[in-house]
Amino acid sequence: MKNFMDQLQSFGTLENHLQEAVLQSNRYLTRIRNNDGFTSIEQNNGLSFNRLDTEPLFSNDENIAVSLHIPGTKYDQGTSNIQRPKKLHNHDFYEMNYIYRGGITNCLPDTSFHQDTNTILLMNPFAFHTPILDDEATLLFNIVVRRAFSSSLFGGTIIGNANFSNLFLNSSLGMSPMKPYMLFEITPIIRFLLHQMIQEYFDHKPYYQQVLVSNFIQLCSLFIRQKNEKSMQKNKLNQYPQDLEQMINYIRDNYASVSLESVSKHFGFSISHLSSYIQKYTGYKFKDIVHNFKMQNAAVLLLHTDYTLSEIINQIGYNDVSYFSKIFKNQFGVSPGKFRYQERLSKLS
Repeated sequence: MKNFMDQLQSFGTLENHLQEAVLQSNRYLTRIRNNDGFTSIEQNNGLSFNRLDTEPLFSNDENIAVSLHIPGTKYDQGTSNIQRPKKLHNHDFYEMNYIYRGGITNCLPDTSFHQDTNTILLMNPFAFHTPILDDEATLLFNIVVRRAFSSSLFGGTIIGNANFSNLFLNSSLGMSPMKPYMLFEITPIIRFLLHQMIQEYFDHKPYYQQVLVSNFIQLCSLFIRQKNEKSMQKNKLNQYPQDLEQMINYIRDNYASVSLESVSKHFGFSISHLSSYIQKYTGYKFKDIVHNFKMQNAAVLLLHTDYTLSEIINQIGYNDVSYFSKIFKNQFGVSPGKFRYQERLSKLS
């Protein structure tokens, strides 16, 4: 019991791992510099940004990596001068920003906000951003996840119905656009998992990647739970009936195959009463809610995975590529292929 408590207490601090974190992170910056890891891109609208290459950050066998943000800190040894301009950058992997000490201002194309040690920032791939540290004593850890690996999360094969993509949807009805980032409150268990991930990565013990993946799945589940709890609190303030929130959650989790019949059977409503009940409180017809969940999840899969169009439509509950392409274009104004290209490569605003 004592050994367990000692181990538990050790995860509360990262001081013993700072030296190794600084060493490895400076090596990472050197690899970026030596391999031209930043590509500067100029937009037709006059805006410019840097695109960060994935390869210098991950080892060949890694799906999750951790680095300490060095530029602008007391640990900066001059290897980071390529990052000194406060220019927006993006990359094709997920990023979690955890502040162990101090604070930062996160700059995005159209906004900026401050982040401290009580919140964690989750950025989706290709989101444009740059952090500005409060002072040189700030310690910012970046936990990053390969996009190819994240495809299995979106496919639902790891965390099932708790679809990871729902984290980036603004609304419980799926009616709002995807957000490039999400902020979550850091609870004791979330901080524990973050510290364990950071320590595991810099210890590099056997099977450390498996431990990191396990921790990451736990974090995703806790993030989804936190988001759903806040959504329920918001719906209570809007005086939504409790069973309506449960219905929306059921529709969201089963959007690919859900029907009025299946929902009415699950909740003990007649089909006609269920249809009017949902529209009365949400302002949307049942078919529109399902349609928007499908379209939003299709957009997420196009943006964050390399699935073919056929694989995507099968996953979201369609079987006709031509029909899906037509309704997708009606929703987003461009074809699925053009959406994938624009969002990944060129669209800043």
